[in-house]
Amino acid sequence: MLTRFVRELPDHLTGNGAAWLVLSDLPERLGLRDTDMVPRLIAAAGLTVRSHTAGPAATARRGRAPDPLAPYRSQERIHLWTLGRGAGSAGQPVAPGWTGPT
Repeated sequence: MLTRFVRELPDHLTGNGAAWLVLSDLPERLGLRDTDMVPRLIAAAGLTVRSHTAGPAATARRGRAPDPLAPYRSQERIHLWTLGRGAGSAGQPVAPGWTGPT
């Protein structure tokens, strides 16, 4: 689903249009997605990263059964990617210095 979304995104953006991509890094923390997959998808689609920010996830699981993923969730971060079309956008071709989840 993520691959298709990013791959088809340029077809839905106007020249100065932008799209927001909000992703959890939980799949990366669990080894289900490579840490460089998102930047590679963005570059392959010819998109530009206008901005990229990340913050801690607000995970509220109080009162539930023990969560075997709790150690991973406690470090989970949510990433907001603002994407635009290729070289004509105001950003960089790919997120410079992206190192995956921290």
